[in-house]
Amino acid sequence: MTSAKITPMIQQYLSAKEKYEDALLFFRMGDFYEMFFEDAEIASKVLEITLTSRNKKDKKPIPMCGVPVKAVRSYLSRLIEKGYKVAICDQVEDPSQAKGLVKRDVVRVVTPGMIVENELLDEKTNNYLLALAQTDKVFGLASLDISTGAFRVAETSDIHAAIAAQRSLLYRCGGHPMAAGLTIDPDRIPQFREALSQTVRDLGIDLSQEISLQIEAYIPLDELTLETVSDLERLAPFGPGNPPLILASRDIEIASHRTVGRGAEHRLVTVADRSGHTQQVIWWGASDLDLPVGSFDLAYTARSSTFRGKHDIQVEWIDARPAAGQQIELVSQPALLQVIDYRGIDQPERILKQLRMETGYQFWAEGQASQVIPGVNRYDLIPSPSLVICTSSPKAVITPRGRTPTKEYRATCSPPETDSSKKQGPSS
Repeated sequence: MTSAKITPMIQQYLSAKEKYEDALLFFRMGDFYEMFFEDAEIASKVLEITLTSRNKKDKKPIPMCGVPVKAVRSYLSRLIEKGYKVAICDQVEDPSQAKGLVKRDVVRVVTPGMIVENELLDEKTNNYLLALAQTDKVFGLASLDISTGAFRVAETSDIHAAIAAQRSLLYRCGGHPMAAGLTIDPDRIPQFREALSQTVRDLGIDLSQEISLQIEAYIPLDELTLETVSDLERLAPFGPGNPPLILASRDIEIASHRTVGRGAEHRLVTVADRSGHTQQVIWWGASDLDLPVGSFDLAYTARSSTFRGKHDIQVEWIDARPAAGQQIELVSQPALLQVIDYRGIDQPERILKQLRMETGYQFWAEGQASQVIPGVNRYDLIPSPSLVICTSSPKAVITPRGRTPTKEYRATCSPPETDSSKKQGPSS
């Protein structure tokens, strides 16, 4: 590499590559991402693209290959599937405004466990990231599925022995020079996690520090309606960096189940509460996993969807636990929560305005309800003895997590119809 002619541009490439030696470097040049030297030789074989060279007339021309910027995601997907790590070095200034060499810098590193693009993810399978950490003589192992938020941790004094005990589930440890860690079939990761946890237990390590799911709200099964989910989607922050809300329902049982998918790799489960209300739940990649027996609490995500012109909700299974003998109170303080329900009253604004004139009341109002009664959003709430919840839907009332009021007022507030809305009539 050092004997080849080093131009300012190649020197810029080498400077970036030095910081990311364990990754393939995609170096932006116009409408292409170019790779040089060993990266080009590896990428050309894996991606099955032409390997050419720069400065062909030199005694030792520099190997190079490239992929179009517009099609980069498909090439990234193929490299990620093979276990490679990719550093994307982009142009960080306008080439037309640049004086001399265009400035470039690594703007992102893509690894198999840290994919966030829907185009690169299979929404029906888990995408786990495994991490190892060492403190003195203790090793920690963590697994995370960023697409569902499922997170588990364990620690042991001999992680090497624990992993070696699962050798039958692994292709190998380490792999080629561009990949680190374990090489395992993604479908075997749940089995590997369970087997590894059992081995750690056998080594005498306490796994009671397992991280629990962060549940946003507990919802009775009969209140899990399209209207409620639609209201939550309007209130909650979604998009990049904002994972879906994790909800839960208590004391339910399996009513029926069947496998679905081309390879029958998923489960479509119908759950029911004690009153007979049912709900279908999709459990991705769970055809070979055991179903809960008896009553259990279910954590899930819910979103509105349209299939063949029909509006409905899609509920996705996250995790389950045996139902406790008694329900777990969301309010941990000894004082009981007193609920005053004004949702059946027409135009409760007069009562609410009276409450606003008194001290000690905090108003939570979002969406259309905030047009009637001003209030703070969920992120600005502070502990208060009395909480007034104003929503636009009679059923969309969920006590915010982490707040401990002793008295809660619930009201449905909708802005008055305008002349234009009256003329339009009901929407179809």
